[in-house]
Amino acid sequence: MNEMIHKIFNPQNEFFLLTKNAKRITHIALSSLILPVVFIVIAALITQFLLAPLYFGDPSKASSSAREAFGLYALFALIILFIFLWVKLYEGRPFYTIGFTKHNAARKYLFGFLTGVVMNAFIVGVLALNGCIEVGAVNSASTGIGALGGVIVFLFAYIIQGASEEILTRGWMFQVIGARYKPWIGFLISSVLFSLLHMGNNGANIFAAVNIFLIAVLFSLFVMKDKSIWGACGLHSAWNWTLGNVFGLSVSGTGEKSTLFDLNTTGNELISGGAFGPEASVILTGVLVLIIFFISRKIFINNRTKKYIFPNDNLEFEHSTHT
Repeated sequence: MNEMIHKIFNPQNEFFLLTKNAKRITHIALSSLILPVVFIVIAALITQFLLAPLYFGDPSKASSSAREAFGLYALFALIILFIFLWVKLYEGRPFYTIGFTKHNAARKYLFGFLTGVVMNAFIVGVLALNGCIEVGAVNSASTGIGALGGVIVFLFAYIIQGASEEILTRGWMFQVIGARYKPWIGFLISSVLFSLLHMGNNGANIFAAVNIFLIAVLFSLFVMKDKSIWGACGLHSAWNWTLGNVFGLSVSGTGEKSTLFDLNTTGNELISGGAFGPEASVILTGVLVLIIFFISRKIFINNRTKKYIFPNDNLEFEHSTHT
């Protein structure tokens, strides 16, 4: 088991080696909790009390859909900006080194995006076969063809949101903790934080917590497989967008206002996911476990024949100071 973990979360993976010329690698106390909370809180305050009033005038008079879309754009763009500034000014390295490498970038992103679309389509299909999906009435401009403009607006909003969460948890947190200490530590901490960020949402329960953690595992494996975060960004964005704005289902306990199909979950909450949506469904649990198994196996097989060195399970960084 120890060998398998080392093979999958290889400290010599190019993803971690991207930090080798950094002036300093952020300490775990900062990267695992303090800075993520600071970035999120400051971004939320600026969005709510400065940017939203500037954009809407009176945000309370704007539609809930407009406020939600604006929040996705502004809040998560600010988080990306804060991480960019930290990586550039404190760690002293280019922003692309968090996992935005050029090699096959478009292909990796597109593959991740299509994977998210196919996974959601499959899960919704299985839920429908189990009688856990009902179709609502298409009776407003926020649903169906009349909602197409809003659906496209949300697509680009989720491209930013998905990228932002991947940059924070996988591209930066997972990477710097894994590079300075051990990859599995970075993987565990980033996955737990990712799960906790969703646990305050409507309908959150133990099944939601398990599935969100498994989703974080899947995203991390995409990073290990691609040696970049392009695929994880594509998968994350497609996941939220198709679930909420294509199928109209709850995304981690939050509903969407602009959607192509007006679908709703119903029936046994263990299967449907209840108020949290399909992300709390045992159907998704089974699907995630199978996909994680096959991707882990693929990574393990690919790394098994490679020469592997364990320099005290840590990378040695040339010309870098760990502070």
